[in-house]
Amino acid sequence: MSLRKTVAGALAQAFLAGPWEFGAMLARGDFASHAGGKWLRELTFEVLRCFPRPPLHALEELADFIDVNASFRETWSERKMPHVVPRFLPFEPQMGGRRWDVPELATHHALSSWLGITDEELQWLADRRGLERVVGEEPLRHYRRQWIDRGARQPRLLEAPKPRLKALQRRVLDGILSKLPVHDAAHGFVAGRSATTHARVHVGRAWVVRFDLEAFFTHVSVARSLGVFTAAGYPWGVSRSLLGLCTTRTPESVLRAAPYAQPPTGESLSQRFFLQRSLASWHLPQGAPTSPALANLTSFSLDARLQGYAEASGFSYSRYADDLVFSGDTKLRVGTLAAFVRTVAKDEGFRVNEGKTRVMRAHRRQEVTGVVVNVKPNVGRHEFDLLKAQLHRCRRDGPAPHAEGDVARLKAHLQGQIAWVAQLSPARGAKLRQAFDAIEW
Repeated sequence: MSLRKTVAGALAQAFLAGPWEFGAMLARGDFASHAGGKWLRELTFEVLRCFPRPPLHALEELADFIDVNASFRETWSERKMPHVVPRFLPFEPQMGGRRWDVPELATHHALSSWLGITDEELQWLADRRGLERVVGEEPLRHYRRQWIDRGARQPRLLEAPKPRLKALQRRVLDGILSKLPVHDAAHGFVAGRSATTHARVHVGRAWVVRFDLEAFFTHVSVARSLGVFTAAGYPWGVSRSLLGLCTTRTPESVLRAAPYAQPPTGESLSQRFFLQRSLASWHLPQGAPTSPALANLTSFSLDARLQGYAEASGFSYSRYADDLVFSGDTKLRVGTLAAFVRTVAKDEGFRVNEGKTRVMRAHRRQEVTGVVVNVKPNVGRHEFDLLKAQLHRCRRDGPAPHAEGDVARLKAHLQGQIAWVAQLSPARGAKLRQAFDAIEW
């Protein structure tokens, strides 16, 4: 950190260390900087004008305000503050207004204590200096990364936090993020909602139109993620550390190892550029338990705008992660709807994957997150037949030849598939359960 920024931080701390009134603040600022004068009086006046009340929850924000103040910068550039040795006055930071039942964590020490780690461990794991991107040795990184090759489509990067960081992220998810409300239109990764509730919104409609957001997690605005924590009432510095625990920057060596099926041309070149740029910047890692919750919370404005448009137009709208679905009984002006969705998505920091937009009429199969919604929520006939055939082969041959060496995993997979079908169609689920029970495990 430069000396100028250090002095700005000392001034911010001095202003907050006592009564929030001009004379007292001016005296404390003079004590902190050893360089009182006209510039300090102008700075103090500007601080009081822009912060009518002491921002005890935003020390770093106040320091940044001082650092860019014209009087402070001009005085510094003219070297009217030579050989400054700043003094730091003690003050007690406070949380902002708490609208939800989240833990009170006003300082870094309170945060590290709540997480059960030391202040030094918090600083290292939050990685506010961005060392994860430049460190070369795998043991020093906080994430294990794996590219998923998807053929002609853009590859997907899984970034799984290592056990220690994952445990802290789970603590943040359960203790803070789960206490904050998401928009009613969001159905993915929300307690009490699911792909089924998402699909039920669109059952029996004449028109169903589905849009897909490209690289959803990596396009979530980090500034809005930070805003989630500050909106919960946390001071700027605490919010920055919480954000650091939940975000990462992908190392350059990992980006260079991305598998691409073919040389980039046209739209694929644009998609590759945006993917690489998003991963190189701070982003929500796909694999962290906090990422879905933060994505939902930061998409509140997206959902509100699309919901408002849908209601004004007589449509229904819901979102499951990156899956945006509209439906209605009157004819949809698909071109107008698509243009609006594209514009709103861009305003909110996302990109619509044009190749995945689907328009489904009632006389054709209408599918939402794997659920057929033409008449009632149901699993597709083809998927049901495939699962029934797999159960038949396991009963005929035994599960081992079809388990790829892991029978327990195959058993759990089939149980999950059967539960999914039973949720949509109890009668079909019962038939599959009978076939599963006949297998000699």
